[in-house]
Amino acid sequence: MKLHELQIFFKKIDLEKWNDTKLDCGTIIHAPTFVESHLNYLASNPGNAIYLPYHGRLVQFHDLITKK
Repeated sequence: MKLHELQIFFKKIDLEKWNDTKLDCGTIIHAPTFVESHLNYLASNPGNAIYLPYHGRLVQFHDLITKK
């Protein structure tokens, strides 16, 4: 999933209802902050492999939301 697709998806949903969501890497305490910070890291560092875990966590969060 591409960055712009994630940005569009997360703008459309109420992230507040996803606070305290458990992922493989830990628990998302405040979903809006989690999404905003991860999207900002990725947008500021395009193509930088060091930031791939941020993308992976966003995709995992997306997949979890779309399953429920």
